[in-house]
Amino acid sequence: MLPLDQATTDGPTPVHVQVINNLALVSNYQTGVGQIYQLTPDGQLALTDQFQRSGSSVLPQQATSHVHFMTLAPDGRLLVLDLGTDEILTYDFDRSTGQLGNQVASFRTRPGFGPRQLYFDRHNSNDAYVLGELASQVAVLHYSSDTGTFTQRQLISTLPDDWIGNTGGGAIQLSADGQFLYASNRGHDSIVIYQIQRISTGPHLQLIDIISCHGVFPRDFCLTPDGQYLVVGNQKSSSVVTFWINNTTGRLTIIDKINVPEPVCVKVNA
Repeated sequence: MLPLDQATTDGPTPVHVQVINNLALVSNYQTGVGQIYQLTPDGQLALTDQFQRSGSSVLPQQATSHVHFMTLAPDGRLLVLDLGTDEILTYDFDRSTGQLGNQVASFRTRPGFGPRQLYFDRHNSNDAYVLGELASQVAVLHYSSDTGTFTQRQLISTLPDDWIGNTGGGAIQLSADGQFLYASNRGHDSIVIYQIQRISTGPHLQLIDIISCHGVFPRDFCLTPDGQYLVVGNQKSSSVVTFWINNTTGRLTIIDKINVPEPVCVKVNA
């Protein structure tokens, strides 16, 4: 395979790239810079806009802005998760030009939450799940397309009640049928499984189980496109572990473990 193009990110620690159709949204953790690229038909990257964030929050890890994740809302606005300031920011956005518009809203999580990843519900696209890395919690939010604002409906821990060690949220993923949500704990070294209950006020997470990831520091994990397997990368034990997913109960069964040097990102293509 040969690269079609490459671009330099703003700073030493780019943390996430979200590709949506012909857009690449690049989050730079250390500098608090977000970059927007358009992908041309021949595979070239064209920088169309970028922005600089600033601010802080209550924890030592939040002394400055840390842009960790960007995606598009159901209405096409741009959403920016700033782990350093405990905010989810909503911007007007022109998808045809890749140009950022005005900031229209800002949702502030609880202090020290550290928003890391956000995914919208598969059944109601205005409901969303946000992983708080620093708090080891998941927030269930509702998005208003009228105002670009979020409201919080639930906040739930990813850890057992008796856990007292250092840990942090690693990743979240929704099952293919939208019935289960999974999250990883780095430090507790586990995968938490929630059932998504559909109630009158919106989705509600019910804890099913918290199981060992069979390694140390599950930095990232993914679900296979067929929805049958969960694959986790354990960075500090240099292993990749595969679990079979029971699509009826959502529970996981380990079926394979291989050695991979310090995995930090896991993706499985169809």
